[in-house]
Amino acid sequence: MEVKITQDEGKTLAIEFEGIDRSVAELIKAKLFEMGVEFASVELDHPQVGKPRLVVKDKNAKQAVKKAIEELSKELKELQGLVAKEK
Repeated sequence: MEVKITQDEGKTLAIEFEGIDRSVAELIKAKLFEMGVEFASVELDHPQVGKPRLVVKDKNAKQAVKKAIEELSKELKELQGLVAKEK
């Protein structure tokens, strides 16, 4: 997976993901909405060959994305532990 910041101006941050489908960007978007950001969207130029692009607008968009990823990481690690306990 590769990540490229295509826009980082004022309140707007756009991140393009390469080598993955849109599911990771959608997870981040959902967490951002839970956190109360002004705007978050996942764009895809073409459903089969396009690269997912996460667009975030907030007072501090980059910090919001970092926090969302940290929270998702914690939640997924917790879920991994719960699944590992089940037999």
